[in-house]
Amino acid sequence: MSINEHSIHSLTDGSRKDGRYGAVSSTSPTRKNLEEAVDLALDESIKGEYLGSYFQERRDEIKEMILEEYEEARILRVIARDAKEEGREEGIAEGKAEGLAEAQAEAEAKDLKRFQKLAAAGIDIPTIADLMEVPEETVRKALKKENSQEKR
Repeated sequence: MSINEHSIHSLTDGSRKDGRYGAVSSTSPTRKNLEEAVDLALDESIKGEYLGSYFQERRDEIKEMILEEYEEARILRVIARDAKEEGREEGIAEGKAEGLAEAQAEAEAKDLKRFQKLAAAGIDIPTIADLMEVPEETVRKALKKENSQEKR
């Protein structure tokens, strides 16, 4: 006998045509509903002579084993869902950080090109800084960094 979430739902939602399981109704089985569903499944197995005497002798043990398995599976689903959400959030944060770093690098490269064009046109650093609305030190560092990289 296999009791899984699908069979629990079919036992608890009255989906059988003969309606024998209609007394237990729930779309998300609670522990009580789950126990009732397992009891009904065991009763049917015993009545239907599916290993009836074995089930009869070990009914409580079998019931507890089924309930523990179902609970363990439910807990693992919750853990997996939480881990997936956590991974998703971490991925989003990493993506944002990478995007921001790329945007900053692109902005710095564009600024450097502007600084270089203005400097090549003979405009001094204080005037470039004023035109670009940045501190003079930013212009100096960018041009100095570019000059040192060109010399390599």
